[in-house]
Amino acid sequence: MAAVADPVIVLRVKIDAQPFSLAIHARPDLGLTPRELGRLKRLASGVAGTDIFEALKVLDVEVIAALAVVAAERAGSSVDADAVFDGRAQLEIDWTSLADPPTSAAAADPAATSPSTSTIPGGTGGPS
Repeated sequence: MAAVADPVIVLRVKIDAQPFSLAIHARPDLGLTPRELGRLKRLASGVAGTDIFEALKVLDVEVIAALAVVAAERAGSSVDADAVFDGRAQLEIDWTSLADPPTSAAAADPAATSPSTSTIPGGTGGPS
């Protein structure tokens, strides 16, 4: 059995004040199951693979919201994805968990920054 590499990014979010995290790895499956990858593609307009790192680099809130839903589902929580995307659920993002995402899985090098979070109502906006 091959060893699993340390995650490149650990996304930390809260959906309606409930915390979730999701490790994203520098490999083609991102460390997600096939079902999770499919869910991510459906929720985030087909974005997958190393495109995720590009989307995170530009703080694509649709991709971050989709990853938040996947994180909640992985944790066994029943989350209304439409509520997250439509702004009926409060999505809080720990932006430090996305500090300097790599431009590709091969260029993975996480960076540390000071803590910062913001709430994204309606699925739009960026760090405050």
